[in-house]
Parts: sequence; structure tokens; C-alpha cells
Amino acid sequence: YTILSLEFLGVPTLKTGVFDLEGRLISELFSGEIQAGRNSFSWNGRSLGGYSIPAGHYIIILSAGGNSTYKVISKE
Repeated sequence: YTILSLEFLGVPTLKTGVFDLEGRLISELFSGEIQAGRNSFSWNGRSLGGYSIPAGHYIIILSAGGNSTYKVISKE
């Protein structure tokens, strides 16, 4: 599992997902309104269809309030 733990001051909506290096959405971690404070999101290494994805590098993109940030992760 990959776990992200982030703190928000008060973001109305958040969207975060896992993408392959070609930009294809692999899994959506969260999409919707979020509470202020500490929030955690986890990814079990599976695709949207529930299939285990191969080892490699993936990008987690988080978008909120018109801004985006990302983190590259490795799945072994």
C-alpha cells in the first residue's frame, strides 16, 4: 500500500489519482469535498478495474483549488 497523509486548511474540492508515465489514469484515490485538517489516502496497487498493476514508476497527482502537485512513486 502507498499512503499519503496531508493537511488542508480548507480546500472545497480535491481530486487525486494515480497515473502511469504516459499520463493514463490508473486509479482514482479521491474526488470530492474534503474536510479541513489532516487527511490520508491510500492506494492498494490496483487499477480502476481492480487488477494488480505491474511494477514500475507511477505519478500521484493532487489537484485542489486550481493548483496541482505530484509525487513519483515506485511499485515493486
